[in-house]
Amino acid sequence: MVSDRIGDMTSPTDFVVGFNADVVQQSRGRTLRVLRIGSIFQLLCATAVGVFAFVLLFLYWPVGIVALSTFAIILWDAQRRLRKVQNLRKVWLDHGVPPVAMRLSSAGLEMSLDAPADRVFLPWPTITGLRVHQWLGQDMLIVDLASGVNANTPGTQGLDHPDVQRAMKKPMHGTRGLHTALKVLDQPSTAIDAAARHFTAGRVGIAQFSPEIGSSR
Repeated sequence: MVSDRIGDMTSPTDFVVGFNADVVQQSRGRTLRVLRIGSIFQLLCATAVGVFAFVLLFLYWPVGIVALSTFAIILWDAQRRLRKVQNLRKVWLDHGVPPVAMRLSSAGLEMSLDAPADRVFLPWPTITGLRVHQWLGQDMLIVDLASGVNANTPGTQGLDHPDVQRAMKKPMHGTRGLHTALKVLDQPSTAIDAAARHFTAGRVGIAQFSPEIGSSR
């Protein structure tokens, strides 16, 4: 059995992993700052292109028209990015930090996204394994899905969420798969590994991976 020594067992049939709220808030703050700085830099670039375009209009108007089009595109994208930052900040303020990051049980694995209402549930047969992937000095816990698993797979929930779709379809943080940073969790990887092996009779556990994608230690 999975014991209290390796995690918060809310019942004999599940193992709960929470978020470290302070770490999550710090990480969100850094993310918002980086996104905001990038958007502001893009706005400055758009301003510079706009000034250059107006100058070109007087010197050689065909080139000036092209430069104005470029200015409009850069400005639109910068404004879109700023709106995205504002929306993300509002979502985080409105919902706070979800109380549960992961819940492992005999039925499968449940994962929380940014909003408490957004959850992903995966029956164990849809999961081929868990692994630790290092990206820019940060350890990420990756959930690898069986081939062909999608939002229509029986028993799954939440795989149609846009964030989940992006993680499944293209590499993020240097690898594919559903992911979460280990540092934001209130349980160590050893406890999560033990719980996963307990509920799957040893089939699913955490494989330790080196920074190079796919190379095992």
